[in-house]
Amino acid sequence: MGDPACWMANVCPECGAFVEDPGSTTACPRCGARLAEGEGAGPARIVRAEYELQPDLLAHRDRLAAHLGPGAHVAPLRAAGPVGADPPPDGLVVELPVAADDPLAAIGVAARRLADAFEALGLPVRAVALECDGLPPVRIETRPTPHPFTG
Repeated sequence: MGDPACWMANVCPECGAFVEDPGSTTACPRCGARLAEGEGAGPARIVRAEYELQPDLLAHRDRLAAHLGPGAHVAPLRAAGPVGADPPPDGLVVELPVAADDPLAAIGVAARRLADAFEALGLPVRAVALECDGLPPVRIETRPTPHPFTG
């Protein structure tokens, strides 16, 4: 009987995509984020992102945490060093809760959220290693200029 009073149930909470029939799927077709609470929506998974050898990010820790929201944990990342040494932090580690049916989907959703946050804050990223539920880390590298052979 007419249109619903509010279309917010049709909007993905992660990327803002409009989903025509949110009752037919539990994941956003654009970014894979969970659309609704309840059965089949997928468990919350923690995705760990390591931004190593990027000490310039340390100054933006609080801004990044605020942008990612209350569930995110952002902390300094210490480089590996000799036994007994206490090297200074050289990057950030981010633990981000993501609702997804499998670890690889969780990594995809987290990668998009992190990329959007870094872009919105104007922060440069050279590389990140993402891992979830014991999967081997997925390493993503960015190049500020085109590579001479691969473009």
